[in-house]
Amino acid sequence: MRRIAKQAPDARHRARLKALYVARGPAGEWQRPAMMTRDEATPLISDAMNDYSVLVGNIKVDLVHPLGPRVARLLEQWPERPSLPAPRWPRWPSA
Repeated sequence: MRRIAKQAPDARHRARLKALYVARGPAGEWQRPAMMTRDEATPLISDAMNDYSVLVGNIKVDLVHPLGPRVARLLEQWPERPSLPAPRWPRWPSA
């Protein structure tokens, strides 16, 4: 489980790059962002929304801020701090 948790950020980063940039595939073919399927994109979006939801929830209930206690103190001392938008998951089309 720990190995998966450590690999997740790198895998998500590679997936974001694939969704944003044209690149050469392993056989030398061009891979375009439009080639990413709904089945590939859906879990990426869900994972990002889940991560954001946890972060917003932790900040709202004053748990230890994921970026550390110093950041938590600085955020608490910022009177004009804008509020983060509430997480909104997309409505997935029926398969």
